[in-house]
Amino acid sequence: MSKQKKSAPNHQRNNIVKALFTLLEQNENTSFTYTQIAERLQIKEANAKNILIKKLVSLKEQKRILEPEKGYYQAVNKLSNQSSNRQYHEGTVDITGKGNAYII
Repeated sequence: MSKQKKSAPNHQRNNIVKALFTLLEQNENTSFTYTQIAERLQIKEANAKNILIKKLVSLKEQKRILEPEKGYYQAVNKLSNQSSNRQYHEGTVDITGKGNAYII
């Protein structure tokens, strides 16, 4: 039988994500490369750095962090998200017999 690869335990991944958010939230206006983040979080193992890179990409896709420039990551500004991205429309809802709805 071949030897199975050992993956990083879930608690290590969770600790990396928690530390990442702590770092980015403390420095909201600063963007970091993954090497700078790894250095500040004192991550020296290659396996942990790979986990960090994968988490950065997945968090960027989930829009929980920003990538202002290629390879640089930054925390999402909470205040700008709350007010600038929302649009409201006023009117009455008209529902047709088929189940479609329109705002008049």
